[in-house]
Amino acid sequence: MVIMHHDPGGGSPKLLMMERMQSMAFASGAAVFPGGKVDRADFEYAASLSADCTLGLDLEEVAARLAVIRETIEEAGLALGAGRGWRSG
Repeated sequence: MVIMHHDPGGGSPKLLMMERMQSMAFASGAAVFPGGKVDRADFEYAASLSADCTLGLDLEEVAARLAVIRETIEEAGLALGAGRGWRSG
């Protein structure tokens, strides 16, 4: 998920990036956007949602979006995109 904050004073927008821990085997110390792997639980949760919650998106898309929301909460402590309805773009 790319989280951007517009500067109301007209300055450059700010992007939220995380720094991977130095102890990680893959890309340690790299600056990354919040996100990660789609877990089986994301697919299970996606499958449990009613059609009006998924707006006609296929199961893989819904699971991926749920994973991004979950990972952003876990990694950045921000519950973004967890409201009603989906927004593309």
